[in-house]
Amino acid sequence: MDVYLVLKFLHVIAAILWVGAGILSTLLIHLAGRDGDRVLRTLAVFAPAMPILMMPSSLTVLVTGGTLVWLGAWGAAPWMLVALAATLASFVAGARVFGPAIGRAFALNEQGRRREAADTILRLALPLRIEQAALVLVVCLMVVKPGWEEMPLVGLFALGLFGIALKLTPANGRPQSA
Repeated sequence: MDVYLVLKFLHVIAAILWVGAGILSTLLIHLAGRDGDRVLRTLAVFAPAMPILMMPSSLTVLVTGGTLVWLGAWGAAPWMLVALAATLASFVAGARVFGPAIGRAFALNEQGRRREAADTILRLALPLRIEQAALVLVVCLMVVKPGWEEMPLVGLFALGLFGIALKLTPANGRPQSA
């Protein structure tokens, strides 16, 4: 086994953790619907785990992915450029928007400001679904590795993913309880 295979293994495991945890937390928030108490129970489980799981796994994906591209001397393939842009956007959104917002919601809940905490999480529903759709698109790109001629098909797939994210997001409104 060489360094390339070890990095590839770490890259895939980190991607599984990052995308899997994101999809699971998004799904659980979706299942909670407008029930503020269920949203807060989900928050209580996931908020402490996010800094331990999401940031390290996403950073590992970026570092190992960049190193694999460099070691593989792949150049600027279209799938790689789109995947890199989506991955970087997700990493930045997680670090600058989602992580801090979830942390604020957790703190609000701990202070007994339950409705504000639930509102904060429910406002993230659509952006989190869009981020997860983007990460599923990245996984598709990594597996299929399409050329420029296949990118219109990838675009249709992306539109479908984002359409599903929009369809699954409930209309804005306040939580029913909390």
